[in-house]
Amino acid sequence: QLLQRVEQQEQQIKKQEKLLCIQKENLALYAKQLEQQNKGIIEVLDKSEQKYVQAAKQIEEKQQCMLNRIGQLQSESNLQKNQIVQIEKNTIKQMQQPILEYFVLNILDHCNLCCKGCDHFAAIAEERFVSLEHIEKDLARMSELMNQQVARIGIMGGEPLLHPELLQILALAREYFPNTLLQLVTNGLLLMNQSEEFWQTCKEHNIVIVNTKYPINLDYDGMIARAEKYGVTFEHYGNKGKKMNVIIYSDEQKNNFEEILAANDEMMVRNFPTSEIMNYKDVNPSVMVFDMPVEKVKEVCAVTKFESGLLIIVDEIPEKLTVRAEAHDYIKKPINPVEFSTRVEALSKVMKYKNGLKTIAITDELTGLYNRKYLHSRLDAEISRAKRYGTSLSCVLIDIDFFKTVNDMYGYDWGDVLLKKIAQMLDALIRKEDILTRYGDEEFLLVLPNTSEEQAFIFAERFRRDIEKMEFIPASEDERHPITISGGISAYPFLENVEENSNTIIRYAEHALYSAKKRGKNQIIQFSKMNLEF
Repeated sequence: QLLQRVEQQEQQIKKQEKLLCIQKENLALYAKQLEQQNKGIIEVLDKSEQKYVQAAKQIEEKQQCMLNRIGQLQSESNLQKNQIVQIEKNTIKQMQQPILEYFVLNILDHCNLCCKGCDHFAAIAEERFVSLEHIEKDLARMSELMNQQVARIGIMGGEPLLHPELLQILALAREYFPNTLLQLVTNGLLLMNQSEEFWQTCKEHNIVIVNTKYPINLDYDGMIARAEKYGVTFEHYGNKGKKMNVIIYSDEQKNNFEEILAANDEMMVRNFPTSEIMNYKDVNPSVMVFDMPVEKVKEVCAVTKFESGLLIIVDEIPEKLTVRAEAHDYIKKPINPVEFSTRVEALSKVMKYKNGLKTIAITDELTGLYNRKYLHSRLDAEISRAKRYGTSLSCVLIDIDFFKTVNDMYGYDWGDVLLKKIAQMLDALIRKEDILTRYGDEEFLLVLPNTSEEQAFIFAERFRRDIEKMEFIPASEDERHPITISGGISAYPFLENVEENSNTIIRYAEHALYSAKKRGKNQIIQFSKMNLEF
């Protein structure tokens, strides 16, 4: 029994040994599986790490590209800002009103007249010419101080024609003040003796010759003719726009018509041969006097419509004579001096009133600006000029925001005050060549020749900010009433291969204005940069 038990125990031990072997094998197999799984996990982790590293590198590269792009955009933005600043400076320079109205450039002290009580007569006075270097220094300093914005400069003395370096002085004055009215003030004694170079210099630099017209015997008609020959503007000091310009066309050498009219201080009378009639616009007459046969008058009037008054001297008043002129009259020979002078003066007054009516027809009564009738005729002409010379032209249409509220709150009189105020502010900003019109009840349209849309935007935006700051305080009010404007800008040319006229350009500006109103008002919109909603 003991042996049997021992055998049984040995068998059990063997079974257990077998089980242990099997478990060892299973453990070894499991260990291998774990090792393989660990390897797989390690490989996955390695691959993931590589992907993450690669992604990080890509992100870093993208960040660097973005930084580079941001730097590039900042550079472009700075460049654009500099360009805008430069455009704004140029626009301000073009639009800016004169800082100084007038100053005198005295180039010498002595004169060639011997007036009573004056000790500047050249025969007894010391010759004192201001040197060219000194004059240039003064002009340069004045140009810098005034930013070239001077309305008018009088070049005088003494007698400026005595200065040996006058032509260089005129050239310097124009160089330092390119947009200023330059007037050469002279007594006229030496004017007819000046060389062709003098007249060419005056024409080249747009110098206006102003004659003081002392009570001395000078050939004033000859001076005017000489100036007209070279295309130089000639004026009499203090008489600009005050004298009636009367031109007598006659081939008769012995007539006293000029002497009769010369007794009238309000008339400037000149004689021309009848062959010069077709060039009458060059001398801009108020009244023309024809002393010629009736057949010659018929011949001239058949081909020309005269834009002035016309007085025809005849032996007998013809029954059938078609005269095409703004106003005309006849006078029979022999001439009665009083009647002759009276008829010329009457025709001059007729022309004055007719021109006044023409001005009224194209002028807005309230603001004194041009009206829409004048706008369309001038805008078409400016578009033709821009097309011919390849220049740009811009239109700025401005509308007062909530203008009806001003009328409703304070009355129409205060609405008129606001319209006049804004019209005056605009008129003070524009250049001589710009066209400012009252386009509607509270709308103003501004035509800017030789101005791009960007330059027009800078101008309009500056004006919008000025209006925002404007002090408009109606009566009985303690605080200012805020005023804002909206604007639309268009430019010519806009579309290629499209025939654009004044109506087209204005329509573009209207679309831009409507867009500004729709987007909340108090802003300026450029037509070229707006998204059209069809």
